[in-house]
Amino acid sequence: MCLKPRVKIKYPKNYGLIVADPKPTDYKFGGANGVLDTIYIPEGNWLSYLPENELQHGVYFDTMACVSFSANNCLEIYLNYMLAHNLIPIKALTFLKTNGYINPVTGKVNLSDRFLAKTSGTTREGNYNFRVMDALRFFGSVPEHVWPYPREQKTPVFDWDDYYKPIWREVYDLGLEFKKYFEIYTEVAFADQFEEALKRSPLQINIHAFGKIVNGVYQRTTARLDHAITLVDIDLMQLRYIYDHYLPHIKNMAPDYIFSHFAYKITVANKIINNPMILKKNYLYKLVEGKEGKLGLAVDNNKLVVNTSEAEKFNVFMEALARNDGSMENKIISVGLADWQSCEHFNLKMQKL
Repeated sequence: MCLKPRVKIKYPKNYGLIVADPKPTDYKFGGANGVLDTIYIPEGNWLSYLPENELQHGVYFDTMACVSFSANNCLEIYLNYMLAHNLIPIKALTFLKTNGYINPVTGKVNLSDRFLAKTSGTTREGNYNFRVMDALRFFGSVPEHVWPYPREQKTPVFDWDDYYKPIWREVYDLGLEFKKYFEIYTEVAFADQFEEALKRSPLQINIHAFGKIVNGVYQRTTARLDHAITLVDIDLMQLRYIYDHYLPHIKNMAPDYIFSHFAYKITVANKIINNPMILKKNYLYKLVEGKEGKLGLAVDNNKLVVNTSEAEKFNVFMEALARNDGSMENKIISVGLADWQSCEHFNLKMQKL
């Protein structure tokens, strides 16, 4: 048997980014494109929802897949937020748990970067932002354990050809199954929109890796952009916190550190599954996706009395209070748009809407 040589390589100066502007057809943040526009974190700080730390390189080679790793990190962080705030419908949540998308130990979503790197056509030169985002929308996503990267494996050697070998049909099929539950949208935000976009999603941005460090902060450099990372916070002092797939995973960038003039923002929309949400009678349901912020009072297991105007929101709440002897403690449930739309809606006069 012919064994592969155990030769460690030097990691590249370019980390896998091929620099190019977004496509003209890419959705633009703030445009009339139909993408759900929900402010989830007004402060724009996603640090509490970071995924499991992973490196894009292993013992013998660098995957040159920074664009795929950073895109998946955006998606993982977004889904972790949805998990933490009960924004994933029961049927979709069951799919994620049954197929191992959620690590039962950490409770965090872990997606296969290797799957995305391959489906997006990553080469030894790396990849384009737009090509990876297109692949994410087209092929969906699979969990890490289904198409893993054994980065520490030494025997047998796991090399570039192993990482980028053809994907098994059943793995492709699972990615397409993921798309039955979740719609992934990608939008381009420009530099003057970064802080506003960050309230809605972490951002994939390109930088140079890296300027020198002074007091724990990476300083501005004018060297060329060569790496894609995830922006997860801009603090009050304008320091930018990025999440990376090289150590250290969390890096603090100076306010004048040069970022690309655009970023990609990911939005995940739950697809409406035929099975309606089972309601708890006399509980109050709060819609937390979109801008409407509606309230609904459950009058049986599939009927919601909802406000049809801002003025009626108070009346719905008072009706719920009356039905619960003046206390709503532990009886208010936040739901996403898919679950909200799966139920029948009525006004306060019990007329179907």
